[in-house]
Amino acid sequence: MTLHYQPIRHLATGRDCGVQPLLRWTDSELGPVAPAEFIPVAQHTGEIHDIDSWVVDQACAQARLWTDAGTPLKIVNYGTSPGLPCSFGNWSTPVSA
Repeated sequence: MTLHYQPIRHLATGRDCGVQPLLRWTDSELGPVAPAEFIPVAQHTGEIHDIDSWVVDQACAQARLWTDAGTPLKIVNYGTSPGLPCSFGNWSTPVSA
């Protein structure tokens, strides 16, 4: 699994104001697998909890790298899977890792 970051642009200024992490999976036999296919399976098997934790860890680490490089970007609009006992919610402030 990998994360791709989609820029979020402020329409009035045209400036990037954050990024949205998008989870992607490329299987060695199947090739790219759509999130609409693998997320329901992960939810059904309970693996979604580990995946959500991994996504948060990776997004925080990437935010730290961007901040250290002088390009602090907000991680926004990260939606955790429904039914998690602890939701990380939607982030709208800079992440300090």
